[in-house]
Amino acid sequence: MRSDDPSPLGLRLKLWPLLAVAVLALALPYLAGILALLSSRVLHTPSRHGAALPWLYMQHGLQLLLALVAIAVVRRFVPADYGLHWPARKTYLLPALLWGALFGVLMTLIDYAPQLIAHSKPDPGFPLSRGNIIGWLFFEGVYVGPTRKFCSAPCW
Repeated sequence: MRSDDPSPLGLRLKLWPLLAVAVLALALPYLAGILALLSSRVLHTPSRHGAALPWLYMQHGLQLLLALVAIAVVRRFVPADYGLHWPARKTYLLPALLWGALFGVLMTLIDYAPQLIAHSKPDPGFPLSRGNIIGWLFFEGVYVGPTRKFCSAPCW
């Protein structure tokens, strides 16, 4: 650390990279939503007016694809490690999946606590079939993580 550094840790924040990250974090999810809308109209893929789960899979998949394209473009101008490789040392994939499942169950209990306390049947907005339950658990516990790794904003 040099004595003339303004920061005690030697860090200097630059405005342009922060602005670029903020714009990408807001723009990519919305652009993915627009592309998912266009895809549903042109290619007859799942629509946001139908079942929510297929639409969310489509929108988040496009969000991941756009984030990977953005990383590929930025990588040409700013060579850096963007974390797109398997870890060199021990991975914590199994504990991460188990913690994700635990918190998924915990958040489900918290979400439906009023219905559980009142002993009433919750209305999740979709039929409680095996396919829906597995689809939502996979979506929330596994699929959303990688699709939101690089850009976090509300999806449509």
